[in-house]
Amino acid sequence: LILFNSSISKNVFTRFIDIHKDKYKIIQITNKMIKDNRKIINYTPLRNRKIILTFLGGDNKIKGYFNLINVLNEIKKNNQNWELRIYGTDICDNSLDLKYFKFKGKYKHSMLKEIFEETSVLLMPSKCKETFGFVALEALSYGIPVILSDKVGIKDLIHNNQNGIIYNDTSNDIYLQETLINIINNPNILYNLHKNIINMVVNFDISYHVMQIIKYYNDLIKFK
Repeated sequence: LILFNSSISKNVFTRFIDIHKDKYKIIQITNKMIKDNRKIINYTPLRNRKIILTFLGGDNKIKGYFNLINVLNEIKKNNQNWELRIYGTDICDNSLDLKYFKFKGKYKHSMLKEIFEETSVLLMPSKCKETFGFVALEALSYGIPVILSDKVGIKDLIHNNQNGIIYNDTSNDIYLQETLINIINNPNILYNLHKNIINMVVNFDISYHVMQIIKYYNDLIKFK
């Protein structure tokens, strides 16, 4: 029995090995630091009359940082009601308009509550295949909507346009641009996503995850 942490992982592995559908399961993962904090933040899409876009990946190409910057520079020409807060790097790119692009430095897990209290939406514009994506799970655990590319494994927990937004990753990033323009112009979309996150059935606790694994393998032993 093979346990995959996402359909992304399963699809990559099954390109190279033949696994019968009865011999694998896709399960949600978590870690001991993540708790269910969905009701401790007074969520509002607009912060200081702006959409606060949060990116927790640093200036990393495979995380989609540079594509995101290019998209927002284009959006800035006609839509100014936003700012992007960039965490994960100590570098500040002074070539950017720092009115819109805020470099917040590296962060610790203990800072996430404070970060998400000021976040309208988390962005995960990954250009590589991510097997899961704990950053998105952390955002959901605080009731924060996530916009992510279809290369991120945690998309298995997202019902598109209900508790998050999944866009088709393309080389010209047109879908990402259209998605961001839409939520900047219509912030209530984010509030509706937040309400659905609050009501979604999901267990963030590591003990539940461990119990799932034990059950799957115990069932396998009994079957044998």
